[in-house]
Amino acid sequence: MNPGQLTRVTTASSQSLKEASSRALKLYRNVLKATPKVKTVFDVDMPLPEMRRAITWHFRKSAHIQDPRIVDMLVVKGEMDLEETLMQYKQKPHLMRILEDPRMIQENNEVNNSLNTGESDFLKKFWKNDE
Repeated sequence: MNPGQLTRVTTASSQSLKEASSRALKLYRNVLKATPKVKTVFDVDMPLPEMRRAITWHFRKSAHIQDPRIVDMLVVKGEMDLEETLMQYKQKPHLMRILEDPRMIQENNEVNNSLNTGESDFLKKFWKNDE
């Protein structure tokens, strides 16, 4: 093989959205299984449940996609990211940029703020220390 010659790489192509979704679910499980190892190797100062919540957020932000070709592309990209992370081709700042995505943090704050607006009278008095 000539080193200057390009090689053609074929990727798995799903025939249906159901097949693509099952591949995405398999990737999701693999990423969650690798999370404890990644936490140890990269010395991530974040609890495992929070890391898993961040990973889940990244998968759910693409849950609305209905085109199997796009789902396949995202799965391949995710598999490459996982492999690069496990092979330690990434550095800790690269990983933290994924785990601490500002959009995810903003969405979580909006949810928490919406939950806090519906406080009962008891809680309002409690926070004021009236009782």
